[in-house]
Amino acid sequence: MEWKKFNETSQELPDDILETFAKGFSEATDGLVQLNIKKLDSNDKLKNKILTNRFQFNVFLVSDFLDNFAYRLFIFGYDIGIYPVTVRMNVDIFTELEEQDVVNEQDHKYNNEESFKTIIESIFCTKTFENTVTGIMKIANKNRLTF
Repeated sequence: MEWKKFNETSQELPDDILETFAKGFSEATDGLVQLNIKKLDSNDKLKNKILTNRFQFNVFLVSDFLDNFAYRLFIFGYDIGIYPVTVRMNVDIFTELEEQDVVNEQDHKYNNEESFKTIIESIFCTKTFENTVTGIMKIANKNRLTF
């Protein structure tokens, strides 16, 4: 048998897409809030048991001025084929998007880059996201003044 030459897929990894979305976020909040994308290790996956995908990531809002605080926006995961990617949203974000007929399941699979990017943009455009970010900013700014 003669093997054909294989080329790496041109699909963008979901975690790289999130990193692109995260660029500039901290500056948009005057450094008060960061968008943190954390890959789950084997122990985290065993504890959480939220998704079954091989590669899993939590997406949090955090602040250097709020000790031990992290607000999980969503968790996402994918397997070796990259797509589909599964997203499980924070219940408040899910409820808001469900009311807007954007989603109908808290865990949903997105079959390609475009549909994944669209749901991420939808999450970041929710009132829940905006209210959470601005609330964290208010508290973090007060704490920053007392540091």
